[in-house]
Amino acid sequence: MKFTALLVVALVSGFGFFAAARWIPYFDRTRMAPFDAMLTLADVKADENVRARLEAQAARRHVWGAIGTGVGYSAGLMASMLWDPTVVDDDGLLALAGFFVGVAIGQSLSALFPVNPPNGPVRVTAMQPHGMTDYLHRREIAVEVSLAVLGWASVVSGTLASTNRVDVPVSDATGLALVLAGALLGFVATTTLVGQRWLLTTPLRAQDEDQLVAADIVLALGLRDLFGMTISATPLAASTTWFLPDRAWWLPATFTAAALVSVGAALGVRKRPNLAPVAHRLSARSRTA
Repeated sequence: MKFTALLVVALVSGFGFFAAARWIPYFDRTRMAPFDAMLTLADVKADENVRARLEAQAARRHVWGAIGTGVGYSAGLMASMLWDPTVVDDDGLLALAGFFVGVAIGQSLSALFPVNPPNGPVRVTAMQPHGMTDYLHRREIAVEVSLAVLGWASVVSGTLASTNRVDVPVSDATGLALVLAGALLGFVATTTLVGQRWLLTTPLRAQDEDQLVAADIVLALGLRDLFGMTISATPLAASTTWFLPDRAWWLPATFTAAALVSVGAALGVRKRPNLAPVAHRLSARSRTA
């Protein structure tokens, strides 16, 4: 009975967040803002055809992000209500993590399903395959990998400490919190890396160059949606270690340092002209033709 009540609360709350993200006018009006920012950063001049395709994709990204918001918040809230409150006495923490993870996954998945896919024979495709470093800075990729390693290493260390398999001077609650913070960080960072690889393995195909430009912008934004998910998760993971009684000083220090480094890495490489290499090249060629 209690589980059913918790499930109902989680579902109702999740639907509320979905409805807010989907139908509040502000979010609807600003749904093109990320695409406009990507066009500016990548130095791509979008003509009317490209912009029409991106506006249609922005509408889909908005809806999928709202669905991810509701699902992620519901899952996180349910997990937080079932979690042992002696480890993390904050029902909103996992719900907040679910919110950020859900919205990023929903938005990035929309990149795999373009609104106007090529119909008939594919006439245009990228001349060469592109890797992660063509869309993300090497420093950003290093941050993602490092956070995944830190997360899963924390899970292993916390598990060993909690089961008394190694002699580590931490309390049981601290060991469990180490597992929680590490699992949150490791899961999000690993999901980011797998999702980005999934997006990159989908070939860029189109029937004309305008469609190829739009597809590259959508891909670039999808990759950065996932990167932003990892950056958002680091302060949340760190916060699980801040208010623990009898905690070792290195526990919050380590996760807080990871959060500061990751956010700094994200802010330090905001300006880069080839964030969308295919779109940038085609747009530059059209301006000089």
